Amino acid sequence: QLYVETEKKITQQNKALVKTNAELDRFVYSVSHDLRAPLASILGLINVYSIARDEKEKDKMVELIQGRVTKLDTFIQDILDYSRNARMAINKENVMLEDFLNSQVEGLKYIDGAERIDIRVSVPPSLQVFTDPRRLKVVINNLLTNAIRYADHNKQNPFISIEAREEKNGWSLRISDNGVGIKKQYQHKVFDMFYQATQNSEGSGLGLYIVQEVVQLLDGKIDLQSTFGEGTTFTIHFQQ
Repeated sequence: QLYVETEKKITQQNKALVKTNAELDRFVYSVSHDLRAPLASILGLINVYSIARDEKEKDKMVELIQGRVTKLDTFIQDILDYSRNARMAINKENVMLEDFLNSQVEGLKYIDGAERIDIRVSVPPSLQVFTDPRRLKVVINNLLTNAIRYADHNKQNPFISIEAREEKNGWSLRISDNGVGIKKQYQHKVFDMFYQATQNSEGSGLGLYIVQEVVQLLDGKIDLQSTFGEGTTFTIHFQQ
């Protein structure tokens, strides 16, 4: 019996090691590429700016440079979140969820396009959960940022709905929107490290991978439902 259990443990550790090594290879390659690409773009834009004579053209160059810097900053923040999640100890505490979620929403209002979206928080005022607030913040920020980024502004009333409720053995969090949605053939890949559905994606491709890793560390399970052109819903069930 002891031999069987030891062999099982070694097999599990080997699988985890293979997964870690594969992710590390992918991580190093993607980070080097995704850091160098916007830097090269910025250098190119600076060269164009230096020879431009028209003030409108110069203003456009500055705007483009600002966009590349913002994307680079977001990517670096995702790398930091990834590193912290892998290394930081889990520190759970009691969190008043309504206040916590409202605070996260308030902090994201500066994102371009957020002012045109109706962001609704529907949580029982008395709902208190026992969780790691730093990690929960990473989950909320990534899911809300994605929902804002891929909102469908052609719709009359773009919205993001944040709901939470107590359950028998824990609690659940649901974030839904009426944004552009995700095509069915891509849905099984969205939690993969560095996955981007299109070359023009504004994200790093790390966000949803980090979300899934964090959720698992917090004894949770995340589910995705999406219809292209209609919207997306992420539902997370946390054990407590």
